[in-house]
Amino acid sequence: MTVGQTERRPWDGREDSLIREHYPVHGKGWDGWGELLPGRSLEAISFRASRIGATRRPRWTAGEDRALRELAASGADDWASRLEGRSPEACLARAKALGIVPKRSRAPRWTPEETRTLLVLSLVHGQSWEGWAEALPGRNPSARRNRLARVASTGWSVEEDHCLILHYGTWGPRWTGWAKRLPGRSETSIRARAAFLGICHIVRRKGAAA
Repeated sequence: MTVGQTERRPWDGREDSLIREHYPVHGKGWDGWGELLPGRSLEAISFRASRIGATRRPRWTAGEDRALRELAASGADDWASRLEGRSPEACLARAKALGIVPKRSRAPRWTPEETRTLLVLSLVHGQSWEGWAEALPGRNPSARRNRLARVASTGWSVEEDHCLILHYGTWGPRWTGWAKRLPGRSETSIRARAAFLGICHIVRRKGAAA
């Protein structure tokens, strides 16, 4: 069945309820739509939201505006998690409308352990997983997306990194199995990537203990 055929099926009450609940908060570009409404494209969801009157977002209250100003002044960067029903995009748009200039606090550098956790759990759960706050405390959705983009910009895929994380500690960079699991990656590039991910020390530690 093609995507077009899938989307021609009638919308049911459950789907409409989900759109009414989430569309005013997250809008069309939300990453969670694929999991929430499988088989529905972003364009189809946007059109349906318009048809059922779910595109209007609730007006901001004076209390929310005050909370937004306080969050900006404190240097907090995850505003949406503290303003129920407001997406990160909605918070930024409201701050701009109010002339709020956020106080920038320099985020701590990502540790190798955080990067490995991000890569593995992204592959397993995706970015809409509810457990991210516990798995990577202090790293909001924007920070996670930016880190994944930074890691991807080096030319390695998440799947390749996951493979490297799983096997490097056991086999090291000279394993003949790399040719099958990471075709086109030389021993030098594997060593360099292991250093980037902070896993190159694992083999050395094993060798020292042997």
